[in-house]
Amino acid sequence: MAACRAACISDLEAKFGRKVYEQWKTMRKAFMSLNWQNNGAISQEELKFYLNHWGIACTDAEFEALFSKYDVDGDGQISYKDF
Repeated sequence: MAACRAACISDLEAKFGRKVYEQWKTMRKAFMSLNWQNNGAISQEELKFYLNHWGIACTDAEFEALFSKYDVDGDGQISYKDF
């Protein structure tokens, strides 16, 4: 079960990475676009919006795992440094 969950999260991360790479030429542009609230950090709401926009389905647990991976400092948002 844990191996399956890890594989699903890895697949989700790969899909997200491909979309970011395809959509924007630089990480800075990707970050600025994902942060449409312009507050200097990507919120869970913003990340969920883009995953849905791109048709990337995931469970709540998978989303939490993905968000946590990018929220390196654990403050509940993804700063540019985290990203």
